[in-house]
Amino acid sequence: MPSQDSKLLHGLDPAALFSLADEAAPAAAGGAWEPPGMEEVAALFPQWQAKGLLGRGGMGAVYHFHQSDLARDVAVKLLPIEASADERQVERFRREARALARLRHPNIVALHEAGITPAGHFFFVMEHVDGQPLSRLIAGGKMDAPRAIEVVRQVCDALACAHGQGVIHRDIKPSNILINSAGQVKVADFGLARLDHAAGEDALTLSRTGAFMGTPAYTAPEQARDAAHADHRADIYSLGVLLYEMLTGELPR
Repeated sequence: MPSQDSKLLHGLDPAALFSLADEAAPAAAGGAWEPPGMEEVAALFPQWQAKGLLGRGGMGAVYHFHQSDLARDVAVKLLPIEASADERQVERFRREARALARLRHPNIVALHEAGITPAGHFFFVMEHVDGQPLSRLIAGGKMDAPRAIEVVRQVCDALACAHGQGVIHRDIKPSNILINSAGQVKVADFGLARLDHAAGEDALTLSRTGAFMGTPAYTAPEQARDAAHADHRADIYSLGVLLYEMLTGELPR
């Protein structure tokens, strides 16, 4: 069974946040990571029913599980096992999990649990969003203005909460905006998030500090130049690109 490190979990709240990654992310140091197969993942969490792979990328994979004791579906994100080999990375994981746990907002994907598996994977057990990514909704063309404005309004609410706690997303894009059947927006994939110095924490991340982070078409120039020192304005830039794409059906040129 997974290890629930008491130091790691101290301060975590059920209404906290971490990522739901459904598209490729930057490759981890040392090359592409091959995520565990379903049989291996099911063995890591034998108390739950494994239902399938939701998404994968260079910095993690997300699996669909059902928790029968709680009668709910969850999304479980595993990070590459190499990340836990360095105690500095373990400490970063703990600190960032605690920072993300402070975020409580209806437009942010909820974190239920976090820990390290016996094999050494960092893992996050998150809210499973029954909906679809914005990328799918705009794949056929532009969105009508009132609906686009409503999506952006909800994303702004989520980012205001995160920025107020010193957490910068750094990868706002259509695939990281999930929308359920009721029209509620959930901002997901804080996998590239960093802590702002203003929050009283060092700007340490699970990814390589200072390396390029994000998705090029949505990334602010200053973030592309120096990801470690980009602030909340980089998220606002990305949201502007997102709104442009929703209204026009294409990216800015």
